[in-house]
Amino acid sequence: MSSYLLALVVADFECLARNNTGLYGNITTSVCAQPDKKDDLHYALEIATQNIHDFEKQYQINYPLTKCDHIALPKFFNGAMENFGCIMYFESRLLYNNITSTPLNKQDVALFIAHELSHQWFGNLVTHSWWNDVWLNEGFAEWMAFVGTNKVHPDWNSYEQHIAQEWFPIMQNDAISFSLPITRQITHDEQLNNIYNSLVYLKGSSLVRMMQNFIIEDTFNREKIDLWQILNEQMIIDNILLPRNISLGDIMNTWTDQMGYPYIEVIRDYSTNIISISQHQFLFDVEAQPPNSPYNYQWYIPFQFKSLSSSSSSITWFNEKQINITIDANIQSNEWILANPNLLGFFRTNYDIRNWQMIIEQLKNDHKNFTIIERAGLVDDLFNLARINILPLSLVFDMLIYVKSEQEYIVWERIIVGIQYIEQMLATSYSNINIYEQWRSYLIDLIRSIYIYFGWNSQSMSEKWIDTVYRNVILSTACQYNLKNCTDYAQQLFQEWFNHPSNNTIEINYREIIYCTNIRLGSRTLFQFLFHQYQITNDTQEISRLQLALTCTQDIQLIRYLLEIHFNSNLNIIRQKDILSGIRLICRNSIGINDCWSYVRLKWKYLLKIFGHYDFISFIQELTEKFNTKQQLNEFELFIEQTMNQGSFEVEFRSSIERIRANIQWITNVKPNLEKWFANQTLTIDF
Repeated sequence: MSSYLLALVVADFECLARNNTGLYGNITTSVCAQPDKKDDLHYALEIATQNIHDFEKQYQINYPLTKCDHIALPKFFNGAMENFGCIMYFESRLLYNNITSTPLNKQDVALFIAHELSHQWFGNLVTHSWWNDVWLNEGFAEWMAFVGTNKVHPDWNSYEQHIAQEWFPIMQNDAISFSLPITRQITHDEQLNNIYNSLVYLKGSSLVRMMQNFIIEDTFNREKIDLWQILNEQMIIDNILLPRNISLGDIMNTWTDQMGYPYIEVIRDYSTNIISISQHQFLFDVEAQPPNSPYNYQWYIPFQFKSLSSSSSSITWFNEKQINITIDANIQSNEWILANPNLLGFFRTNYDIRNWQMIIEQLKNDHKNFTIIERAGLVDDLFNLARINILPLSLVFDMLIYVKSEQEYIVWERIIVGIQYIEQMLATSYSNINIYEQWRSYLIDLIRSIYIYFGWNSQSMSEKWIDTVYRNVILSTACQYNLKNCTDYAQQLFQEWFNHPSNNTIEINYREIIYCTNIRLGSRTLFQFLFHQYQITNDTQEISRLQLALTCTQDIQLIRYLLEIHFNSNLNIIRQKDILSGIRLICRNSIGINDCWSYVRLKWKYLLKIFGHYDFISFIQELTEKFNTKQQLNEFELFIEQTMNQGSFEVEFRSSIERIRANIQWITNVKPNLEKWFANQTLTIDF
């Protein structure tokens, strides 16, 4: 056993236990917590019991111990830690209460347990030889969290959720030239501070998913010693074809040993059925100069496509900058082709305008010709290619016409992310208030259909789990953009509570939306009421909801008050454990961004002390991602000069500079296209 996996727990906790668990009934599974929280462990026990059985069956390798304990700790530096046979969790990751917890809380418990239990094989039983390859631990365990959860709850659409929660978000983080490969050379202790980052977990799991897409599951589940060698040998046995004289290691090294990812460009010759396929690195800052790569930023691409009249083609592998292939003569020139069906590979796809237009027409006529994952991928690619001005923004708006008939949350999640970036840029650039008002009106019309579909109440007992979990995201978006039915209902429910403070009948899953909407639109009296509720409650999850809602205020004086009481711990108004989360929440509010930035520049040493290295970097990156002016860029560069000798911040802060430059490019190059589109829409309406 590796020494980092040893754990000893001495505590006056109480446990729920089940004997005879596992595939062979020879393991005792226990879940433990403080005595007053023991009753919230029942769901965790169910999940832990089924997961350990399912993983033994899937891997065909026995769990090597006779017991597995899951410990809920009130204070813990991580979300969880996979100590061999004694897994420790921050208690919110293990506790679930049928009355006070949300469906999302329940889902998080399931994913955390599956992740940590899969580590008993990936990381504990077989460990990476050195820290260079920590992604093998975390990437496999993260993917197996979704695999394990899917076995327990097959109705949760876990694989679609992985795309939304991990695949798409890490594409955003990895599109900067200061990103890093997931395999890194670790030669000194200080580097260990930041190797456990989103790349290791999210990109790692996404590459594992990609690999499983072109390797059959039985091959994928084989025992792994030298990972690529063993899988390569098994692929030969299972007759899974790779390019001649190319191994699985050759392919995967282009994805693990260089940062970033490509977008491929598919250009059709409609008279000959020949398509030209080229690959390019995708970066938000089109002027960025990434460091040298051993593979010259070329990847082995598993290219596959489908069309209206044909199912998915066989895989064509290539790592050249550009290749030509001939498609089936039965595919007509007036039908679309779709590359990367179901997001087989970790890359974006661009097409010639004619093919894009045919895809968009298909979405308008019958969007279900594409799977949910494919539609989400199309939306995400189109938004992001337009973001860096490769495609015209008008094409995005043309595509969005179809979404009035789109009812899948996974697709809407990408639409919301796309429009929120534009919203964020417009809200923090004050040059044209008229455009911002037009934009908000457009969004109200855009979101109305999906708001009506989801509504405030479950439609039936047969409602999809994913809709139950994420309904609040749709409602929150509708209220955020001031859709009247949404804000009226939120204010009505809040007023009932305000009139009877001892009887809060607002449904748990909707409290965050309703609290935030009322603080954003309401008076200081409502703010004072909610602040009092924050001060008197002891429920951890309710504290989090109230704390977030208070930072929704649009009153700049209240924002400054919140900043003062969070930064000045001597006032003893904010609970010590709430200070970090509170500061982050305040700084997410667009109207407070300048005040927050001023506080940070003055008190960054205090923030570094209370946040710690990793969270301090993450906080600064989150704060500056909205910056889009040259003044903000200059201020941040000066800030870097002041802090550079305070730790290994350089790569992360340089990444933030690149994001700011990309935002400035958007304001310069893309925002005028938005203004032009709205001008044309106004003319159309007038006539």
